[in-house]
Amino acid sequence: MNTFFFMISILCFMHALRDYLQMKGINNWFTEFGHIWKKPEWEKYSAVFFSILGLILLFFAIRN
Repeated sequence: MNTFFFMISILCFMHALRDYLQMKGINNWFTEFGHIWKKPEWEKYSAVFFSILGLILLFFAIRN
């Protein structure tokens, strides 16, 4: 279960990084991968949400 929480937290951090890079104006394969819904005004909220979710999941991965 620890490995599962750790892998999901890495995925959340990668998503937050992708949103951060998009806010900075970087457009490459990494920032465009998986984005179907183009709403730049929501990227800051998504980056914060996935950062917090990643921290919570990382906490559970380390705690157990």
